[in-house]
Amino acid sequence: MERDNFIKWLDEAALQLPSTTTIYTPVCNKLFVQASGLAVSHNILYGLQNSLADWLWPRVKYIFPAPQTAPLLLLPLVMMLGYRKICLVGCDHTVLRDYGGFVNNFYDKNMEVRKNATDPDTWQDIVYELKACIALFERYAFYARHAHSMGIDIYNLSDDSWLRQFPFSTIELMV
Repeated sequence: MERDNFIKWLDEAALQLPSTTTIYTPVCNKLFVQASGLAVSHNILYGLQNSLADWLWPRVKYIFPAPQTAPLLLLPLVMMLGYRKICLVGCDHTVLRDYGGFVNNFYDKNMEVRKNATDPDTWQDIVYELKACIALFERYAFYARHAHSMGIDIYNLSDDSWLRQFPFSTIELMV
């Protein structure tokens, strides 16, 4: 079921994104991409994501630590692209507040194409979910350390966020 849902999500991306958009995805997703319309309509850049990446990143291009979430996929990518000021919007990571029920996002539920993103039947055991959250916050701390050493400023613009690795700011101060 997750495979079919992921391919549907990729097909939706193929329809919505301009054909000039280059897509970055881990090489482990290559079979999914090939099964979707995305590979036909867009340039796909595959990267290596594994435990070695923690040691190699950011010294080697196209090798990134495996992400748990879309922001954790994009953050190292924009850091490698040379952005010096990065604003996180909607990265509240308050999912445990919704444990066992529907996840409430900042966008309308009808806009969600990923079945597993809000479905209460996809929750794992609480210990699994707690460990996943710990890993997520540790990953942000990892990027915060690298951002500091690279001279990159990252700001959290979500006022209801549990993410404390970056200073809070407002959109008005950033633009």
